Amino acid sequence: MTHRKLFSISARQDSIHVGLERSRLLSLDRGQPILVAEAPSGYGKTALAQSWLRRAPKGFWIHLNEESRDPTVFLERLTLALTGRKHSTRETTMLDEETDCAERFAEITEHLASDRQPFWIVFDDVHRLVGSASRAYLRRLLFGAGHNLRIFLAFQPHELDVGLGELAASGKICWINARTLAFTREEVEALALMRNKRLTATQLDWLTRATEGWPVLVQLALATAGDDLPNTAATLASLGPVREYIQERFLAQLQTAERDLLWTLACVGTAPAALLRELVPSKAPSFDTVLPQLVRLGIIQPEKPDEREFSFYLHPVVREAVLRIFASERSATRPTLLLNAALWYRQHDKTTIAVRLLLEADPAHTKTALAWLLELAPSLNFKYGHHQTMVDLATYWETAANRSDLRLDREIAWALIFLRRYEEAQRRLERVSAKIGDDPADEILLQRAVMDALRDDYEKAGIVAHSWLQRRRNEISFSVGAAWTVLGFHLKCKGDIVSARSALEHADAIFDKLHSAYGTAWVHLVRALVMIKAGYYRAALAEVTQGVEWCVHATGLGGHKAMLYGIKAFLHYERNELPSARLALNEALPLLLSTQGIVDAIVLGLTAAARIQAADDNWSAAFDILSEGEQCGIQRGLQRLARTLTAERVLLLVRSGAAAQARQVAEANNFVPSTEHGHGLKWDRAGRLHARFALANNDPAQALALLTPLVIHARATQEKFKLCELLILSALAESQLKREKVAFELLTEALTLSSTEHYVRVFVDEGPALRHLLQRWLEPCNISSQKHLAVVWAKHIASVIGKTPPDSGSPTGTLMESLTRRELQILSLLDQGLSNADVAARCFLSESTIKWYLHNIYNKLGVSSRTAALHVARAHNLLKQL
Repeated sequence: MTHRKLFSISARQDSIHVGLERSRLLSLDRGQPILVAEAPSGYGKTALAQSWLRRAPKGFWIHLNEESRDPTVFLERLTLALTGRKHSTRETTMLDEETDCAERFAEITEHLASDRQPFWIVFDDVHRLVGSASRAYLRRLLFGAGHNLRIFLAFQPHELDVGLGELAASGKICWINARTLAFTREEVEALALMRNKRLTATQLDWLTRATEGWPVLVQLALATAGDDLPNTAATLASLGPVREYIQERFLAQLQTAERDLLWTLACVGTAPAALLRELVPSKAPSFDTVLPQLVRLGIIQPEKPDEREFSFYLHPVVREAVLRIFASERSATRPTLLLNAALWYRQHDKTTIAVRLLLEADPAHTKTALAWLLELAPSLNFKYGHHQTMVDLATYWETAANRSDLRLDREIAWALIFLRRYEEAQRRLERVSAKIGDDPADEILLQRAVMDALRDDYEKAGIVAHSWLQRRRNEISFSVGAAWTVLGFHLKCKGDIVSARSALEHADAIFDKLHSAYGTAWVHLVRALVMIKAGYYRAALAEVTQGVEWCVHATGLGGHKAMLYGIKAFLHYERNELPSARLALNEALPLLLSTQGIVDAIVLGLTAAARIQAADDNWSAAFDILSEGEQCGIQRGLQRLARTLTAERVLLLVRSGAAAQARQVAEANNFVPSTEHGHGLKWDRAGRLHARFALANNDPAQALALLTPLVIHARATQEKFKLCELLILSALAESQLKREKVAFELLTEALTLSSTEHYVRVFVDEGPALRHLLQRWLEPCNISSQKHLAVVWAKHIASVIGKTPPDSGSPTGTLMESLTRRELQILSLLDQGLSNADVAARCFLSESTIKWYLHNIYNKLGVSSRTAALHVARAHNLLKQL
C-alpha cells in the first residue's frame, strides 16, 4: 500500500507537529540515495519521513517491529508494501529458510528493477532490527540504493551494523540527528498557533529552552492550557524536571475514558481497534470519539500492517509515563488485560502474539503458553518458514518458565537446522536423547540425518536415514519420503546407482501420494545427479527439464530451480550447446550460492559458468566464479564444495597453460595422489590432476600409472562420463609413448561411449594434443576398421574443434534484440560510470555474477570491453529501451 492511501485513511502521526511543514529539514535532502534520521523517540523522525515521502513519485512505508527481526517476516512485509499482495505461502514442510528468503529478495529486487519510476521507501523504527538476520537484507537494499531507489531510515540511536559508516564515507547519506530535528523557537511558535495558542515571548523562550526543542515534549506542553505555562524565567528552577512536569500535567487532565485507553495500550502494546473496544472498560464518552481525539494529538499512533484493519500504539515517551504514573492505581488490572488480549489474539489466529502476551501476563500461564506454542510450532517451522520467530518464542518461554521442555527442544531443533545453526540444534537433540534414549524409530534420528545432509555429510546422513527407515519404511509421510531421498543420494555417492534409483522411486511414490511439490522437486534433483554420476546425460537432461517444469508451477522452490538450472547448464555445456547453457546460467546464478541444497548441483552450475568463460578465453572471469564458490564453501563449512571447485581451478590453470602454478595450487590444497588404491574426492581428483601434470611435462609413464587404477574403478562403478575422460587422457599418454595403436583403441572406446550420450566438450577442452590425435585417427587408413557410429561421431567432434570462433564485429539485429532486461539494466549502470562492485550492489548480485552478465553482453554486442559496449549501446539507442 502506498503512503498516499495510508494518509487518506488516517495519517500515521509522530507525536508532534501534525501539519507543520519543516522545509528547513527537507532542504537538507540533496538527492542522496539514503536519508537517515537518528534520534530518541519523540523527535519527529516519522513525521519528517512522511513529509519526505509525500514528494515521492512512488513511495512506500515499512514499519518495523519485533516480528520483523525474522527475515521471512521482514521480506513478507516488504513484498506487501511494494506489490500490495502477500507472498504466497510455501507449500509444505522441510523449508530452507535462507534459500526461501533469497528467492523472495530476488523477486523484490526484480520488482524494483522492472519499474521505470523511482521507488522511495521509508523504514521506520529500524533499531528494532539490531542483532537480527533481517539486517543482511536491509544492508543489501541500502548498498543497492541509487537513482532508481531512495531509502529513508528512521531509528533511535543504536549501532545497526548495516554499513552506514561505509555509505556515509562515500557520500551516499544525508544524516539528520536529534540536534537538527529539535524545534527552533520559530517552529514552536508556529505549532502553538496551529493549536490556537498564543504564547508570550517569555513562554516561547521558556518552552523552547525547557524542552530543548524535543518535539514530543513541546506537543504535550501545548496540550495543556496555555496560561499554565510559566510566564517568567524565574519559575523554571521551581518546576522540577520539565519532562515529568509536562507529562504529569498532561496526563492529569485526561478524562477517565482517555486514561483507560492509554493504560490499555501501555499494557498490551500495538493493538487493533476491535481488541481495544473489548478491553477498554469505559463506554462514555464513546470509544470512537476518544481514539480519534488522541490520534489527532499524536499521542496514539495508527499503524496498518495488513489490509484488514488499523492497529494503534502509544507513543513510546507517553507509554513510559503512563506505565509509571498510572501503576499505583491500576497495576492490579494489568495481568487480566494481558490475559484477555492473549485470548483474543488466540481466537483470531494470531497465536504468536498471544503466546508473548500470555507469558507477560503471569508466570502461572506458562503451561498454557507451552501448549499454544507446541501447537503453533509446525506451522512456524514447516508452513510459513518463520524459524527465527520459533526460536525467539521458545527462548522467551524458557526464560519465563525457568526450565526447558523436551517437546519444545525437538521443535527448536528443526528451526535451528533450517537456520543453519547446527551446533545449537545438536545440543538440543543431545538433551532430548539423554532423556529418552536413542530410539531408532524416533524423529530425532531423522533430524540428525537431515542436519548431516545439509552439512554435506552424506555418508553419515545415509547411514542414519537407513537406520531410521528400518522401523518406518512402510509409513506414508513426508519424513519417510525425505529419508528415502537422503538415502538415495548417499547411495549415489557410493556409486550404487541401482539401489539409489530404487530408493528414489520409493520417495517419489510417497511424495506423489502426499501431493508434495517440494518433495517431488527433491526427487527430480537427486535423480538427475544419479544419472550424471552414471554418465546418462540424456536421461539427466530429461529429468532436469521435468524438475524445472515442476518448480515453475509451485511456490517456494526457487532454490530447487536454481540447482536444476545449474545442472542443466552443465549438461548443455558438455553437449556443446553453449547458448542454452548461458540461458540456464542466467536463471541459476542469482540464487545458486544462496541455496541450502546439494553441493553437487552447486558445483555443476559454477563449473559450467567457469568453463564457458574459459571457452571464450575469459580466464579472469572463470577464476573469479570459482573463487567465489570456494569462499562460499569455506564460509558455510561445506568442505566438498570448496575442495571440488579448487580442483576445478587447478584444471583450468592447466588448460590455460599455467601447469606450474596449477601444481602449486594442487599441492597447497593437499591434492596429492595416493600410492594406494582408494576412492573418494581426494583420490579421484588428485589422480586426474597429477596425470595432467605428467602429460604437460611429457611424462606419459607417470600419467598412465596414475590413470590405470582410476580407469579400473570407473569401469567397476560404470561411470560412463568419467571413464570417457580417463580413456581420452590415457590415449594421450599412449600417444606420447608412440604407441599409437593402443592410443587409437582407447580413443575408439571413448568415442563409442560419448556418441550415445553426446559428450562433446570432454574432447574439445583437451586442446591441440587431442585434436592432432583425433585427426590421425580419422585418416582413411585408420578408420576403415572402425565402427560406423564411432567414425560419424569422431567427424562431428573434429568439426566442432575446427570451428572458427565468431568474429567480434558489429552486432546483428538478432543479437541486439536478445539482450535481457537485466543486461540492459547493467548497460545503463555502466553508462553512469559505476564500477563492477557498484553495479553488483545496485543489481543486488555478486560481483562475479555481474562479470558473467558483462561477458554475455560483450558477446551479444560483438565487443570485448565496457567502453566498446557502451559505444555500441549508444549508437543503437539500446539504453532508451529501459
